[in-house]
Amino acid sequence: MAESILLLESRAADLRLVSAAARLVDVVCATQRCASASRRLGGRVAGSKPIYGPYMRLRYPNWAAKYLVDALLALTARVEAEL
Repeated sequence: MAESILLLESRAADLRLVSAAARLVDVVCATQRCASASRRLGGRVAGSKPIYGPYMRLRYPNWAAKYLVDALLALTARVEAEL
């Protein structure tokens, strides 16, 4: 959703949309599991919140982390354009 909001904002400049995208990214980053006993599992993002929720129950899909990185890159590019 954050990346879609930033795409919309690129067509109609509005810093409120950038702020909304940043808040969405913050929410996902807050749920990201960075510490892990296994290096292979670090940086994972749960498929649902809470993790035992009805969608992707107790799973960490690889596309969740990919979408987070995509949103972070888009947000970073947009913020750097403002500088």
